[in-house]
Amino acid sequence: MSPDLDEQLQWLADENPDYLLSLATNIHALAERSIEVGIRLPRLKQARTYAEMLRPDTRRLVREAWGVPLIDGYSSEELGYMALQCPVSENYHVQSECLIVEVLDECGGHCKPGTTGQIVVSALHNFSMPLLRYASGDYAEVAESCSCGRGLPALRRIVGRQRNMLLNPQGGRYWPSFASKVWRHIAPIEQIQVIQTSREDIELHVVCKRELSGSERLELATALNLSLGFDYCVTLRRVEAIPRPRGGKYEDFICRAE
Repeated sequence: MSPDLDEQLQWLADENPDYLLSLATNIHALAERSIEVGIRLPRLKQARTYAEMLRPDTRRLVREAWGVPLIDGYSSEELGYMALQCPVSENYHVQSECLIVEVLDECGGHCKPGTTGQIVVSALHNFSMPLLRYASGDYAEVAESCSCGRGLPALRRIVGRQRNMLLNPQGGRYWPSFASKVWRHIAPIEQIQVIQTSREDIELHVVCKRELSGSERLELATALNLSLGFDYCVTLRRVEAIPRPRGGKYEDFICRAE
C-alpha cells in the first residue's frame, strides 16, 4: 500500500481513537490494510463514512478489521445532509424536515420499495438559492417501512452516480464491480481506476510498485472483462498515483463513453 495509507494506520494505532470519520474509500483501504498487517484499534466504538458511495463489502471489512459497526451518511455540497443511517438498521432516513427527496424511474414516476431510481431533491429552507426538484445525478433504492418505527421516508441504499455507470455496447447501463480481492491476488497492486473511453474500450490505471509482467497484464485484463461481462479492449497504464478531484472523492470507475 502507499506510504500515506500506512502512515494513517500507524497514526491511528498510536492515537487509538474511540471514533473514526473518513471518506468511504479511505475507510475501506484502512480496514483492508489493518487486516493484512494485524493492527487492531481496541478502543474504537464506531467508524463513520461520508461523501462517497459506500461499497457493499465495506461494512463487512470494517467489522472484520476492528469489530465495530460502520455508520454512513448521505449528503451533498449543494444540500447538506439529505439522509442519515437508522440507529437500528442500515436504511437511510430522509431528513424531511429540511428537504423533499424523490426517487424517480425513467418515466418520471415515483419508485416503489425495492426499486432503484434517480434522486431528485427540493430544499425547503434555502431562500437565497432555491433548489426545486434538483437532479443530483445519484441513484438510490427505496426502502420498505423501517423496522425502527420512525415515520421518515427511508432509502435502502445509495447505489451510485450516473457518471459512474458503465455503458455496454448494446446501450445498457449499470454500475460495474471489480472487487479488490480479485486483482490483489494477481499482482502487488495498490490501487486501480477503470475509465471507459468508448463502448468497446477501457483504460485500466494501476498503481503498483513494479512493472507488471505480460502474464499479469493478461490475467488482469481477463479478470476485468469477466467482472464487466464483456470482452472490452483493455489498455493498461501503470501510474504513480490516482489523483482525487478537488472534493477529495475517489472514483474507481469513470464513464467517458457516449
